[in-house]
Amino acid sequence: MYEQDRIWLLKGGLLYKFDEDTLQYEFGELPKRVDEQFPGIPKDVRAAFTHDGKHYFFTEPDRKVYIFNTQTRRVEPGYPKPMTTGWFACTGN
Repeated sequence: MYEQDRIWLLKGGLLYKFDEDTLQYEFGELPKRVDEQFPGIPKDVRAAFTHDGKHYFFTEPDRKVYIFNTQTRRVEPGYPKPMTTGWFACTGN
């Protein structure tokens, strides 16, 4: 994910700063809990990425997708949604 002009890597519900120049974790500060850093996002996040000013979070085992708006600092209205219908889901057309 990209937040605060930094790359953040997610592991076990924790966010770690990653230095894209040295290609190493930045251990100068403690990792941040995803559920504390992003209100409304649960700690059981399995994967996440950033696109077009929004963070996309995918949870396990409930298989939900959350879209977090970086401008409003809130989960988008109508989310979470099931991964099967809330994330690039095909309509069959």
